[in-house]
Amino acid sequence: KLRRNDPNDQAIPLNKESVFIPDASAGIYYDRETFFAGFAMSNLFNNEYVYEGVNNRSLSGNLFRHSYLYTGAIFPVSPKIKITPAILGKYVSGAPIQLDINAIAVYNEMLSLGMGYRTDNSIAGIFRFTVKKKISVGYSYDFATSPMGTYHRGNHEVMLTYRLLFPTPPGQKIV
Repeated sequence: KLRRNDPNDQAIPLNKESVFIPDASAGIYYDRETFFAGFAMSNLFNNEYVYEGVNNRSLSGNLFRHSYLYTGAIFPVSPKIKITPAILGKYVSGAPIQLDINAIAVYNEMLSLGMGYRTDNSIAGIFRFTVKKKISVGYSYDFATSPMGTYHRGNHEVMLTYRLLFPTPPGQKIV
């Protein structure tokens, strides 16, 4: 059970609170053998929400639109090793632009090791093992390089990926 230090804290409701806020997200992704790029936006409706708290006080906020731009390339180093650098740019109105810069080495299409850097925030180590062509498992650990690092000892992330691979219809060429 959650205990509040301040019984008048409006950010923590006493009861279950639920509200319906319709929204939409959209994106596009381009993928070739040695290059990929994408663009996406979330919170397209830029909704505002209001929480009516206790003592006739209310809190409000906005679900600001988020924009993401992603690109990278695949460089074969040898018949069994590929290096994939990638960059993800994130923009939200009123916040600084944030970049995720990553590089991953892939061995034999099965084992991946990499590093990542998030501007003014964190550094990460990445590991992934492909069990079958469609299934992979991974792990990453990141630790903060920002002042928030004094409040936590890093983040662990475990990933399970299932890829939907659709065959190219006979007679069609991938452009």
